[in-house]
Amino acid sequence: MGLQLLASVLSVASAASFFPGGPLFESLALRLTFSSLILLMAAATVALVVSTAALWRDAGSSRVTRLHAALGSSASLAFVCAGVVFWVPVAWRSSDAGIERLARRIHDAGISVQTTFVNYDAIGGPGRLRLINDPAIGYLRADTRTIWRRGAQMPGPPGYRYTDFLKKVAGALIRAGVPLMAGTDAMGAPLVAPGSALHRELELLTESGLTPYEAMRAATVAPATFLGKEKEFGTIATENGPICSLSTETLLRT
Repeated sequence: MGLQLLASVLSVASAASFFPGGPLFESLALRLTFSSLILLMAAATVALVVSTAALWRDAGSSRVTRLHAALGSSASLAFVCAGVVFWVPVAWRSSDAGIERLARRIHDAGISVQTTFVNYDAIGGPGRLRLINDPAIGYLRADTRTIWRRGAQMPGPPGYRYTDFLKKVAGALIRAGVPLMAGTDAMGAPLVAPGSALHRELELLTESGLTPYEAMRAATVAPATFLGKEKEFGTIATENGPICSLSTETLLRT
């Protein structure tokens, strides 16, 4: 029991460090450590279940001892099952190789992905401080400003890096050719103000690997194409054709 308790504590600690958003989410060594600990616990759990069954067959063992052994076996079995069936697969699906495989599957399925990076940027990390000082918040209703600024006094999760993890996922999607559409869910989360949140979203997309021009397309042409409305919105045009043909450099200056 002592070995299993130690292994469970170590596995939880390693998982908290490398799962998406953790400070060491890119660590392969921690994934190997976590998987090994789960396998070690699985072997120990089998031995514990066998010894518990033998204890229940022993007429000389007390009822309290039997119940204590059964409780320990059940808890260990539940922990190991959750680890083997769910957490170990998640650990490897969130690895670099797992993310690349996911991106290829999304591309092959013909799926477009809408990003809402700015929502997760508002939870913690350097991006949260930037959003707290967003001048656009000053134009919102007074009660909304009060609630948001009160909540902003609370620090974000320590070691929070979920936005960095999402950038890695977006980079894999970009390399796989998956169409991305910029989104913000403005007003759906604290510190995500309409308008300015989209500007931050575009910055995060460029930090993920899109060029500035591609990021702007993700907020204009790509959504229109996805909805089959490219003749209605997404580009600047007259009834008979484009108003003008802008180069990437011209677009970025305006």
